[in-house]
Amino acid sequence: MEVRFQSGKRLGTIEESFVSKLFPGDEFIFAGKHLELLYIREMSAIVRKIPAARPRIPRWTGGRMPLSTELARAVRRQLEKARNGVFEDPEMKAVMPILELQKKWSAIPNQDEVLVEQINSKEGFHLLVYPFEGRLVHEGLAALIAYRISQIETISFTAAANDYGFELLSANHFNLADGTLGNLFSLENLMTDIRASMNSTQMAKGQFREIARVSGLVFQGYPGRSKTSRQIDASASLIFDVFSRYDPENLLLLQSEREVLENQLEHSRMVDALKRLRSASMVICRPERLTPFAFPLAVDRLRNQLTSEKLSDRIRRMTLDLEEEMDK
Repeated sequence: MEVRFQSGKRLGTIEESFVSKLFPGDEFIFAGKHLELLYIREMSAIVRKIPAARPRIPRWTGGRMPLSTELARAVRRQLEKARNGVFEDPEMKAVMPILELQKKWSAIPNQDEVLVEQINSKEGFHLLVYPFEGRLVHEGLAALIAYRISQIETISFTAAANDYGFELLSANHFNLADGTLGNLFSLENLMTDIRASMNSTQMAKGQFREIARVSGLVFQGYPGRSKTSRQIDASASLIFDVFSRYDPENLLLLQSEREVLENQLEHSRMVDALKRLRSASMVICRPERLTPFAFPLAVDRLRNQLTSEKLSDRIRRMTLDLEEEMDK
């Protein structure tokens, strides 16, 4: 999807799966600029430049495949062994110093536990949760938890997620008691909260475009005179709007929403993850600094921040601080 100013100036392209989750008014960083999304039209995200804030960070999937259910379960088993001091495989022996430091500064969770870290730093207040369920599940969980916290108090977050967990960073400190944390993982009103936390309508519209093409609802042109992607998108968007208004139970419309939940949000895995988190014991730690588990999340968040300092220099400095602590 193209990113453009209202004047028509093109900034570049961005993944539709990221932009489709944003609401008009949401902020994100792109092309070294702090931008606000105005609206989405014909495969273009129309934006305007705004002063520096705490925006979302785009991500490009590329070849990064999320953890499968089986691999995520295996990672949790290996971590439980590491917690008990068992390092059998060469890979686990290689990361033993890092895991020992994680255990020293914070904790390593068992399979029936979930680690939650609350850290204060110069950047703000960090809430880090490590379900070890895979990146796509964590992206959905981060948006869901951020929305539910915002219903408790007025607050803004910058979110980051990887295969091991997710981070919510806020400029303001917020205190979450043990009971509150458990309620955040509730299955009650799950679909309503998911729709409210993400722009599910825009996501479904993007998925409907492919369904309309396959089903023959959209005419793609004659051989040698095919329609452009803009023409196909405009036709599919019009049909989607008509179905949404006059035939909300249309099977193709319901299919687009179902495919979004499964393909982009891994809804079934998210439900299973929430059930496990609800029954798991919360291990809440308040480290004085970012831990080894938190380090990759911090790097992902810093990767697209606007700064005069090179990312490699910032990572090198953070790594040196980490190595100095490991040598003590």
